[in-house]
Amino acid sequence: MADILFFSVLGLLILTFHIGLYKLFEIAGKPGIWAFIPVYNWKVWNELTGRPKWFYLTGLIPVVNVFIFVGMLGDLIRSFGRTNLKSEVLAVLLPFFYLPWVAFRNEVKYTGPAFNGFKPLVIIKKTFFREWADALLYAGTAALFIRTFLVEAFMIPTASMERTMMVGDFLFVSKYNYGIRMPMIPLAVPFVHNKLPLITAKSYLDLIRFPYYRSPGLSDVNRNDIVVFNYPADDVRPNNPELGPVAEPSLKENYIKRCVAIPGDVFEVRNQQIYINGAPGENPKDMQFSHLVWSKVPFNNTKKLAELGYREPNDNNRNWGEYPFQMHPYLTMDTLRSWAAQYGYPYEFLMTEEMAETFRHMPNITRVERLPYPKGYIPPFEQAWVYPQDTFNYKWNLDHYGPFTVPARGATVNLTPQNISFYARIIRDYEGHKLSYTPDQILIDEKPAQQYTFQMNYYFMMGDNRNNSLDSRYWGFVPENHVVGKPLLVFMSIENGFRWDRLFKAVK
Repeated sequence: MADILFFSVLGLLILTFHIGLYKLFEIAGKPGIWAFIPVYNWKVWNELTGRPKWFYLTGLIPVVNVFIFVGMLGDLIRSFGRTNLKSEVLAVLLPFFYLPWVAFRNEVKYTGPAFNGFKPLVIIKKTFFREWADALLYAGTAALFIRTFLVEAFMIPTASMERTMMVGDFLFVSKYNYGIRMPMIPLAVPFVHNKLPLITAKSYLDLIRFPYYRSPGLSDVNRNDIVVFNYPADDVRPNNPELGPVAEPSLKENYIKRCVAIPGDVFEVRNQQIYINGAPGENPKDMQFSHLVWSKVPFNNTKKLAELGYREPNDNNRNWGEYPFQMHPYLTMDTLRSWAAQYGYPYEFLMTEEMAETFRHMPNITRVERLPYPKGYIPPFEQAWVYPQDTFNYKWNLDHYGPFTVPARGATVNLTPQNISFYARIIRDYEGHKLSYTPDQILIDEKPAQQYTFQMNYYFMMGDNRNNSLDSRYWGFVPENHVVGKPLLVFMSIENGFRWDRLFKAVK
């Protein structure tokens, strides 16, 4: 139904635009039917405005064609005698409505090409304000269109994907690979996500809300893809507490993780190793885990550590420091004293297996090992509990998680008092049903329910930095309406200086 509605509205807008173009062609002495011939209509349009004969061909170049199209709208309306700022704004921002409105007015006339190549023939006396208004109108409209529907820049703020993605990486994220998600909140400040800069205030008004719709894409979200998505659990752990929980999926904070399981997968973590449908999953090349590193002498060679990619221990994105034994309270004091006497000074390092081998061959290093949680162990501090934070029915932790089947659109599950906590968030918060339950009964929309059929696809996301990642293990699944896009390449990387080796590095 959503597809029918979307394509009906889109088709109507395209039709009205071309009807306006049809009439303007006729007024200019050209056959109106040419307006409906792809590519050729751009050539005729180009001739009417007086641009160079080859200029319309630039409209065939992806991304560039957005800027060309916006500019040609202004050129066209000038060639029909409408040179005021109001007309240009309407032509650029509302071409589907404004072109037909102009074309069918009795007084409209073709006044001749507005340009001779790149030289304007229609001279407009522009004030300082008009110069800036024109620049913002054309460049801003094209850039906003590209940012909304095609490609958006994104910066990596945390170390959850390190060393695959580095803090300070600036990415280009494709919004069309997985299908273009149509805007859900149209009344928003352009080029701002959800919070106005410098002040604590929302950048949008939710007076008008559009339903979720995604156009067909180049591919589905595949297992092991790195994906940018909107953080789904903003109501539980808000990213901007001063704003309060953000309800609209498209306005929640952008996150980046690796999709480790897709709809229908049976997913499990056993002793830190992912299993998909019973078989070991693919491990990313730069996957990191927390390692316990023992040294005969205290670590103080920070220059050497910096060369290996380690920051100061007090850095916000800390990746090494004194070992936090409180993270493993099941270790007895006798065990700790015995290890200290035998191996020396303990430290925690987040590292790949390749880096662990490097440390094992360093002087004064006596032992390097992972220290995963035992199966069935529940940390004593609640903030370390994993989704669904139901420690009675789900005795899971970061290193032993599952098994379960990732929800898929159209799949049906049996609901029980034991598993309702696992599905409650999907039913209530993502798919919008009223849910209540007791040990004896489950009610969905005030009706007894023993089964539930999912309305959306869901994905399980994890960071490659497995022991330093706030991911699906903590807050559950990512619904399909939260998926933003696929990162393409790193176009710049800065942290304590410019990283030249990451310039234009493809994301894998």
